[in-house]
Amino acid sequence: MRSISICFIVLVLLFSSIAATAAVEEFDSAPQGWDAVRNTEGNQDFGFRNANECGLGAGEVGGSIFRDTVGPAYYALPIDPITSLDEPFSFSVYYRKISGGGTLNLGFFNGPNSGAVNDPSSEYPPSAFCFHLDDGAAMYLFLDGENRRNRPSTGINVGDGSVHQLGFDYNPDEGRFGQVTIYVDGIPASSIDIDSALRNDTINLTHLGFFALVHSSGSGPVVWCADNLAFPAELVAPPTPTPSPTPRPTTLQVVQRCEDFDKDPGWIGVNNRRITPPCPLTVQNYGYRTSNHAGESAGEVGGRIERSSIKNYYGKVIEPKTLDDPLSASGTLAVTSSSGGSTMIFGWFNADTAKEWRTANSLVFRLDAETGYFQVFFEYATGTWKAGGSPGLPIGTTDFRGTGTYFPSNGEKHDWELRYDPEGAGGDGEIEFTFDGSTFTVALAPGYREEGATFNRFGMLPRLSSGDPIFVYFDDITLDGEFMNFDDDPGWEGFRNEGPEGTYQDCYIRPLHDFGYSADTNHAGDATGEAGGLIWRIEASNPQNMGYYGDDVGQLSLNDPLEVSGKISFERGSSDAATLFGWFNSSTHTDSDSGFPKNFLGAFVEGPSRIGFYFRPAYNNGVGQRGLPDEGPYLPPDSITRFFTIAYDPDGAEGRGEMTISLDDEVRTLELQPGVKDSGALFDRFGILTYHNGGPDVEIFFDDLCYSALQEEEPEPTFTRTPSETDTPTPTATATSTPTPTATATPTATSTPVPPNISVWRLR
Repeated sequence: MRSISICFIVLVLLFSSIAATAAVEEFDSAPQGWDAVRNTEGNQDFGFRNANECGLGAGEVGGSIFRDTVGPAYYALPIDPITSLDEPFSFSVYYRKISGGGTLNLGFFNGPNSGAVNDPSSEYPPSAFCFHLDDGAAMYLFLDGENRRNRPSTGINVGDGSVHQLGFDYNPDEGRFGQVTIYVDGIPASSIDIDSALRNDTINLTHLGFFALVHSSGSGPVVWCADNLAFPAELVAPPTPTPSPTPRPTTLQVVQRCEDFDKDPGWIGVNNRRITPPCPLTVQNYGYRTSNHAGESAGEVGGRIERSSIKNYYGKVIEPKTLDDPLSASGTLAVTSSSGGSTMIFGWFNADTAKEWRTANSLVFRLDAETGYFQVFFEYATGTWKAGGSPGLPIGTTDFRGTGTYFPSNGEKHDWELRYDPEGAGGDGEIEFTFDGSTFTVALAPGYREEGATFNRFGMLPRLSSGDPIFVYFDDITLDGEFMNFDDDPGWEGFRNEGPEGTYQDCYIRPLHDFGYSADTNHAGDATGEAGGLIWRIEASNPQNMGYYGDDVGQLSLNDPLEVSGKISFERGSSDAATLFGWFNSSTHTDSDSGFPKNFLGAFVEGPSRIGFYFRPAYNNGVGQRGLPDEGPYLPPDSITRFFTIAYDPDGAEGRGEMTISLDDEVRTLELQPGVKDSGALFDRFGILTYHNGGPDVEIFFDDLCYSALQEEEPEPTFTRTPSETDTPTPTATATSTPTPTATATPTATSTPVPPNISVWRLR
């Protein structure tokens, strides 16, 4: 039995004023219903561990967490959202710092927004109420509303390698406007009063758990463990109930329903067509200029470059180069103005394949800008959409987000140099980038040089997704030994970069979907007509933006064999984009659980930037038990028609249920975990639906589908014979068969039992 301090129990008796049911997650096994978002992508590697670093028994949460995340990275329990500071709340946890000097945040926060900031002077996300364990393992508390935060200037050292019990308690009736008290090993260690502005601020705390800090430089990761997380049980949002199965009529049977989309199939669309013309106007105005922002004399290239999903560029036509060729370029640049969400890239690219972010066949550096400031990255993408690169470089003159990694967009001149050595990094290939005298390197992932890339242009283009404009200029460029000062027009090739061609409507705007029946296209099939289109990843906190397009297939369950076969064509896929395809439930399609709605079984089109995209089997039953393999068949957005199958066998994996997925000749299987099938799931739709974790877009199409659905059994024909005068009348015989009804399981709600002798102070 796990121990707990006597002091802790005493504090329960002394300080608790409101009774509540306490829940304790001991992590004896992987917790059910927790959201794992980008916690094992890139540098991050934290989550459930079958370890005992904290010494409280096998099983805990921990790992290495970096303070340089871009986008949400967390491992946490969804809770019934806390939207007001008028009610008390609290939690406790055992924590141990093992090594490192990075930052860990644990407590209440808004999951989908934990990878963003509201305040340009802050690196903290909006809506967070939690511990902040910083360099030197000093423990801080920070509170962050929309644009306000409180954090003590000093903290309590809990970084001595020992296990400490941390307690966090918010009481709206203490202090002038509310007070937070933090406890270490059962003893009050620090408190902070919130102010009236924060008390009345808009908050939306959706998760309790562990998350990475945003865009923060640091000395490296912190390696840690945590165990015995205790919290009020009523904080956990009750799951959306799966509709109870109704008795299946004996005339219904599972059949293969086929659809070639030669005409509108009449499928049901919900929130799937959200674009309403006219779409916003995009204005590109960049190319050769006689101005002098970046160089020593008049003449340069650049101008207004606006993020857009529609291809545009300005570049020098070059003899094709590959990842087997050494590459070098240097020059000067100046950013004179920028607005929120503006991004452009500069370097080697391929004009034929530039159609999304990250751009296939590219080796570039990137200026990622906010209003008045910009940050510098460098990156690459192979011809097979496998990508890599640097995080935001830890250089800059402006403390824009408390990180010192941003430059002001004030027209200041900067020197840069970009080199690629195919023999670097032991022959894998290595990129070296220098900016204002600071040099950084990134090695290509092993095998990516062999994946290949072909570059036929050198120059500039925006990040190919909707956004805002940046004004940037380049001069005095040396490209593979050739110097260009742009005293005269260099005659580079422009495509939709200025003039009438550069002014157009761009309808690819997040989160406006545009998918469903497509009568006039044939990307996936041989004949015109298919299903698909533009689909965005959507934050779990924005169900109003989620959508689907699917057929009514009756009421199927995990006791039914399910199969689909057909053709797929992946037209466009920005890095980190995703969508879902398969069987789902119209009543729970917005009930998100780490991206997957409950009651889903099918294919997950997604992959980390380093891979491109997988076509993976995935499931999530009616109570949030889900499965997803680490890998699957590779699916690049190359517009090639491929044949796929998805099959679910309820009798596979020794009766637990098993999925098999194929893409052309590549096959993957996924066994359901014990109890998943018995807990049940119900599916009444088949088709395309949004993935519920915010991000970019895909454009994908399906055709010539045959899929499992429930359908009325057609009776066998009735045969009669007209009797002659000598015949004895014979009754008409009707042959019928009654299928055996398929048993379905009704999901039952479960609760986490509180282990004996576990008490929690101030739990409401």
